[in-house]
Amino acid sequence: MKRFSSTSLRLLFFLGGIILLIFFLKALGLFQPIQSGFLTISEPVLSPVYSIGHKISGVFSRPGNLADLELENERLREENASLKIQIAELQDAEQENIALRQLLDFFEEDIGDYPRVIARVVGRDPENQSLSILNVGQRDGIELNNAVIVEDGVIVAKVIEVFARVSKALLVTDSQSKVAVTISGGAPTSKIAKGERGLSLILDQIPQQEKIIQGQLVITSGLEPAIPRGLLVGEVEEIISESNDLFQKAVLRPVVDYKSTLFVAVILSPSE
Repeated sequence: MKRFSSTSLRLLFFLGGIILLIFFLKALGLFQPIQSGFLTISEPVLSPVYSIGHKISGVFSRPGNLADLELENERLREENASLKIQIAELQDAEQENIALRQLLDFFEEDIGDYPRVIARVVGRDPENQSLSILNVGQRDGIELNNAVIVEDGVIVAKVIEVFARVSKALLVTDSQSKVAVTISGGAPTSKIAKGERGLSLILDQIPQQEKIIQGQLVITSGLEPAIPRGLLVGEVEEIISESNDLFQKAVLRPVVDYKSTLFVAVILSPSE
């Protein structure tokens, strides 16, 4: 057996002395102040170390918290999306109410003896966006060539196809559309306004001697049996005139955005 070296013996005596000293100090009640002082001195280092360790320990000791947090975030996202949908629906309903009120206000001013029904634009023909689908049809008294108007008596379309519960109306700006019109405040002659590529209307066959100015309003002439006189068609935006031509043309600007129209009124043919 090896003998302990002198260094090892000294270390054992030293440690033994420390242990005896601690027991001696504790017996006399002097060890507590020394311990308190050590903790006070080391607190700035121990406190952040413990805090970090505690947080790390919490993450690993409670893995379910992360899943719960993700579920809560998902719930909040769904709730936020639902609120946005509700807001959009309320805004849409408000716009519908405004459009309907404007149309009803117009109804307070009678247009001769022509009856009318309120209709809603429920869609567009997929093959021709100038064809509006209305939620009224034969059961509501709708007939071919009935005028479709919006607030303030602006004609936007004519009925070209009728079914039992729905009908189709062609916008007056469509290239296949023709409306009998006259210029308000101008010569009392009837003309034909034709649609121009779904964007505007053209008034042609106007005699060169007839004076036309920009800004004049063009209205229905009343020569079509199902369409009363005085419905607003458009406003003269441009005049096309060549000195060597017998006739001049006028480009009409629509006064409303036809394709954004939601509620309309169909003027029915008067009963005989």
